[in-house]
Formats: sequence, structure tokens, C-alpha cells
Amino acid sequence: MDAVALITAAVTAGVMAGAKGVAAQAVKDAYAGLKKLLLERFGDQGDLSQALEMVEKKPEGQARQAVLAEALKDAGAGADAALLQAAQALLDLDKAGGPPASPTFDAQVTGSGAIAQGTGAQAAGEGAIIAGGDVKISGK
Repeated sequence: MDAVALITAAVTAGVMAGAKGVAAQAVKDAYAGLKKLLLERFGDQGDLSQALEMVEKKPEGQARQAVLAEALKDAGAGADAALLQAAQALLDLDKAGGPPASPTFDAQVTGSGAIAQGTGAQAAGEGAIIAGGDVKISGK
């Protein structure tokens, strides 16, 4: 995938994920950052701002994506390393469904004892449980 196609795909993925309302906040934030970077660096060149708005209104439209790709090419956006990095990060997040989930832990205590679980967790005395994050305890 060439640089302009990568940026176009990232914009389209970000808009579509946000439009579905199911995007992880990280995907929405990544799109907002990509859009800001695009507009700061290339928004005053040609029709890029208008092309971006068109894709935001109808992201599945192939003709609109083609207009955006042409505006990106004309602006020279494909040569911007920071923009390419932001576009790739957005696509990676969208593909993965958002950032990695936090680790979860499951523990059972039988008899007397202590459990220390999670990063930096410490056990404190017989039958005590000290853990960071969400803790779910099931009884006997």
C-alpha cells in the first residue's frame, strides 16, 4: 500500500469506526489526532479540508475516498513521516479493535492463606487479599 492509500485508508477506517459508535476510545482519539495533524500540516493546501469533510459525511463512498486521495497526493502528504506513522497506528488500533485489554486475574483461597496478585500487589497476613485493579471474590 502506498503512502497516500495508507492515509486514505486510515481516515476512512477512523471515520467509519466512529460512525458505528462502537469504536474504542483509543481509535476515536487516534482519528482525532490524525485529522488534526492533517489539517495543521496540509489543511490550507488545495481541497484537502473539503475532501476530508466529504469522507466524514459518507466514508463508504469510493468517489469521495478518491477525491481525498488526490488531495493528499497534491498536497504531498505521503512524504510526511509523522502523518504516515499516525495513519499506521490508527489502522493497527482499528484492526485490533482498540488497545490491548488490561490483564485479569482469577484466584481461589482454600483454608488459611494469603494471595497477592497483580503488578506490585502484596499479601498481608493470614486470609488477607491485597490486589490492584478490579477484584472479584467468590465465596464457598
